[in-house]
Amino acid sequence: MKKIILIVSVLAIISCKQEEKPGYSIINGSVENNTANTALIRGNNFETKISIDGSGSFSDTLYIKSDGFYEMYIGRERTGIYLEKGKNLSVSLNADGFDETIKYSGDLAATNNFLAS
Repeated sequence: MKKIILIVSVLAIISCKQEEKPGYSIINGSVENNTANTALIRGNNFETKISIDGSGSFSDTLYIKSDGFYEMYIGRERTGIYLEKGKNLSVSLNADGFDETIKYSGDLAATNNFLAS
């Protein structure tokens, strides 16, 4: 009986394979009254610049090394953001009132809106 329970337990553990997270996070956004050319994401031994087009939109796939807190710079303004592998984050803001107008949507919206408040 003990052998049967052991075998069933081992089979149950083996069959419960967890899905692996992708190694990237997706970020996109729009900036009203934009004067900057790029958005800079930096933190946790990671740094990348994302081009902001003429309409104020930006988007990129970030191959981050670890989930965690990062900083996003747009022009001279800065805000803390939280990124996780396999999740997306959308940002909308007005450059004239950066901190007052920043809003997040997507998988990580709740955490980032909390950080912004």
